[in-house]
Amino acid sequence: MKLHLGCGTHYRKGWLNVDLNNKCKVDKVVNLQEMPLPFRDNCFTHIYTAHTIEHIRGDLLPLMIELWRILKPNGFLEIRVPHFSHYSSLDGFTHKQVFSINGFAAMTDLSFIDAVPGTPEFKKPLFKLVSAKLMHQRVEDNNQILVDKNFYYYIAKFISFLANLNTNLCEKIWCYWVGGFQEMQIVLKKVPQEMKLKNKYWEDIVN
Repeated sequence: MKLHLGCGTHYRKGWLNVDLNNKCKVDKVVNLQEMPLPFRDNCFTHIYTAHTIEHIRGDLLPLMIELWRILKPNGFLEIRVPHFSHYSSLDGFTHKQVFSINGFAAMTDLSFIDAVPGTPEFKKPLFKLVSAKLMHQRVEDNNQILVDKNFYYYIAKFISFLANLNTNLCEKIWCYWVGGFQEMQIVLKKVPQEMKLKNKYWEDIVN
């Protein structure tokens, strides 16, 4: 089973589509700020979410642990969010979080989890990084082209190509020189481990 979090108007056939907004076509109404997520352990092979988690207030670590919990062993978590370098990431009315590729590296580092008081005592990192990409322009969603294939479309693809040769260098030095990157795409793979999360574990996390 595959889960589409924050589906909005982009309903995916063959997926379980969930959103907080019941005005959209959804299979289930879910509030990502209410823990725990209403799914059993190890039930999804793939979780996809695009331009959703930047709207969540507060600490995202409990949500990331919940996504780890409901993924099957070696399942994939695909996240698309605005990159910190783009002006759209600073939309103070609806965007509550900003993101970088280096920031997501924390989810692949056990020492980061251990450093946060109150987190469950994991023996391994939650995830392994599969891929990380910067997109100068957000061009596709649910396999649909969002912009015309004009001159700027191909310029944006070329800039994205250069950025993804070394995303670390781009984030540190030149991402602002090209007007920022509208989207970043992260794919993580769940690292399986024997771990029984205690009831309401998220209440103990101090971050």
